[in-house]
Amino acid sequence: MKWTATVIKKDVLVVEDDQLLNMVMSIELAQIDELNIRTASNGRQALSAIKEQRPDLIILDVTLPGLSAFEIVQALKNEESLNKIPLIIHTSHDLSMEEQKDLELGPTVFMTKTRTGEELTDIVRKALGLGQ
Repeated sequence: MKWTATVIKKDVLVVEDDQLLNMVMSIELAQIDELNIRTASNGRQALSAIKEQRPDLIILDVTLPGLSAFEIVQALKNEESLNKIPLIIHTSHDLSMEEQKDLELGPTVFMTKTRTGEELTDIVRKALGLGQ
């Protein structure tokens, strides 16, 4: 009898309305074997995807069509099973301290869109407790 190890992948939801950036981020993250990558391109899709299958990490753009990141985070804060999900806020905007506080969910990291793919993968690995 041959035994095979089953690898349970961490589920990451990338929420970005810029299709090219969404694709680039997904391709970069797909290089991490331990990840399953899902995507959403607007706020309503994101909220639906989160409620359908709770992700282990959300990478969330601030400005989205449908629902903003602020609205998504507020909806998640109101659901006990979803209010501790680790979150990476991915934005090109400077956020005030109050805006950052409003966007905090579980462990939250704020990241500018100017960061490289390698920096993104490092932040994701750290957020999920994965080795290099």
